[in-house]
Amino acid sequence: MAIQWSVLANQKSAIREVATRMVRSIRDTLEVRSRCRICLPGTRTAGQLYQLLRTSPYREAVDWTSVDLWLTDELHGNGGWEPPTAAIVRTQLMSALRPLPRLHPIPVDGASPELDASVYEETLRRHFTPGQTFDFALLGLGIDGRIAGLLPGCDALQEQRRWAAVVPSENGCTISLTPGCLNRVRELGLLVLGARKARILKRLRSCREDATRIPAMAIEGRPRLTWGVADRSACVHLGQSAQRTREAA
Repeated sequence: MAIQWSVLANQKSAIREVATRMVRSIRDTLEVRSRCRICLPGTRTAGQLYQLLRTSPYREAVDWTSVDLWLTDELHGNGGWEPPTAAIVRTQLMSALRPLPRLHPIPVDGASPELDASVYEETLRRHFTPGQTFDFALLGLGIDGRIAGLLPGCDALQEQRRWAAVVPSENGCTISLTPGCLNRVRELGLLVLGARKARILKRLRSCREDATRIPAMAIEGRPRLTWGVADRSACVHLGQSAQRTREAA
């Protein structure tokens, strides 16, 4: 799995590093294209990143009106409330940006999850080519190895043709991007923080298990640039060389 890892001393430094890389990716894209398409998760860790991005100097470093925001996954069946991933992106990032970027939420109020997944995929295919989807995508890593809404053992992990799929879960079901979509991203980053992620990060970096056991293995380093940022506490089970830290840019 060809991921270029950087280990930062603490969570604050790791989040600052990801914010710097994300802003750089957006700016580089907008130098050659009129719009930048990025894909974001709705995790608690990502929320910390969004709160940083809405402050100076990150907020002013990007022409956010030229950015399209897409979502990695969304819980289906929200009972009339705004879906959680969209809510996190709106409240913790977009609420402080003026003018606003364009948000493409995942539909969750159709006749069935399968229908909503199909609608989202049709929307994706109208905006992207078969060879490349997002300019930049950010993923978190769950303690069970999940990325986006892809859980260990789910059928969607084998999906290379469809770009969105329904994943049953303990909370009902989730509409998630598939490996077939995520492996067509130009630049993809993983953010892994905290001691609770240390065991799964060690398993991921050992590359001894397949995607059915660790969904993050489904990425396979296929995007043109795939990197990971972790803090030191997430690396406590790794060797000394893998724990070597540096200061964020």
